[in-house]
Amino acid sequence: MPTVLSDKTFILTGTSSGIGIVIAYELAKRNPKIINVNNSKMNR
Repeated sequence: MPTVLSDKTFILTGTSSGIGIVIAYELAKRNPKIINVNNSKMNR
């Protein structure tokens, strides 16, 4: 049975690529509030 996370807030770093983006995607399936913090230089 999936854990209910709809009443939780998560601050995630490193979600622009790699394992971070996978964690964000999988976590988002459980409907919590997610705050993404990235420092990607790709668009600079």
